Amino acid sequence: ARSSKQRSGGMTEAALSPIVERLMAVLGVSGTTNEYTQLLAQHISGEGMSAVGMDLICRKLRERAPDPRTFDARYEELKGRNVRELDRTLHLLQKLTEDKAVLTMLSDGSTACSSLR
Repeated sequence: ARSSKQRSGGMTEAALSPIVERLMAVLGVSGTTNEYTQLLAQHISGEGMSAVGMDLICRKLRERAPDPRTFDARYEELKGRNVRELDRTLHLLQKLTEDKAVLTMLSDGSTACSSLR
């Protein structure tokens, strides 16, 4: 049986942790990577998502998009190109947009990165 730390996509949380650490360092964010590594690991999978689930995810993202029509057009374009992990990536994005701590971290990191330019 597969360990809970091993996902069907082949990436383990141990393999993802350094990636999350580097991202947090680039963004100038301190803290533990465990929560973000687990969230990322949950969204790497070879399994597809249901059409109903994707409709809900897209609806939520569309509601938050600055331009919902542009979101729809880009989504359809990427879907038409059969972009690997598109569904999982959008699901992760939707989860991130609902997490105030992540949004604050990304906002603070974006500001820090901008000041380095």
